[in-house]
Amino acid sequence: MRISRRSFLGTSALAPLAANLAAGAEIGKTGPLPKRVLGRTGAHVSILAMGGGSRFLMYKDEDKALEALNRAFDLGITYMDTAFGYGNGLSESRVGKVMAARRKKDGIFLATKIEARNGDEAARTVEDHVITDMREADVGSILGFGFAPFTGGTLSYIDFMGSKKFVELCHKLEAKYGSRFTPPKLLEEMAAKGETFYGRFPPKKLAAA
Repeated sequence: MRISRRSFLGTSALAPLAANLAAGAEIGKTGPLPKRVLGRTGAHVSILAMGGGSRFLMYKDEDKALEALNRAFDLGITYMDTAFGYGNGLSESRVGKVMAARRKKDGIFLATKIEARNGDEAARTVEDHVITDMREADVGSILGFGFAPFTGGTLSYIDFMGSKKFVELCHKLEAKYGSRFTPPKLLEEMAAKGETFYGRFPPKKLAAA
């Protein structure tokens, strides 16, 4: 039996004003949440998504927010939408704490947006655990907002320049244009150690078929 969007929303605990524990039992009766192909990606995701915007940010208690996220994924939602612009990084930070343990295990498709199209914002998504595979940030920056393809992507560009030089450049821009260019703590730490993104976070090798 398929579950309708109206029926699901009427019983789920995804919105602060509709929190209840009966949702799990209701979905259990009607079977798993239906999935559809996401555009031309080929990925199959749930017909409902979990948004990380204004309603999610209504949770002032972080534990409650993380509980809501885990509840959504327990109920079968496999599409998560967030952005740095949601709460000035708060949404991404919260989502990252849950994604670190559940994204690969539960096959959750995570979508985020970067307002400022520069390398330090891409680095911030890594720091917040929104990005766990450096290749995703590189490909996303090229296809998503047109970062120069010959650089290999935002994180590859930083690796090529060197984290130390990149942080020095950030501080120069910060002094001239303000805090939007303040490098994240992760980049500062990498610069101090002379690390690269692909060296510190090497992509996992796929198992042989």
